[in-house]
Amino acid sequence: MVPGPIHIAVVIVIALRLVSHVGFAWYTYLVLVSAFFLGQQAGSMVLKKIGKTCKDVTSCMFVDIYRCIGN
Repeated sequence: MVPGPIHIAVVIVIALRLVSHVGFAWYTYLVLVSAFFLGQQAGSMVLKKIGKTCKDVTSCMFVDIYRCIGN
């Protein structure tokens, strides 16, 4: 089974933590969780905007943006 986009993001974040020597201290989780929620909020706003302008909205935001710009 191929990992989905969210699971790939987790692997990337862990790899970046190890490569950049940030570590896993408790205060780094505050930044990481805040960035997660801000990213979810921004994605939700973009998805709502796409839904208003394009009628065929899928679960892949990149494809939706490409389709809307192309039309």
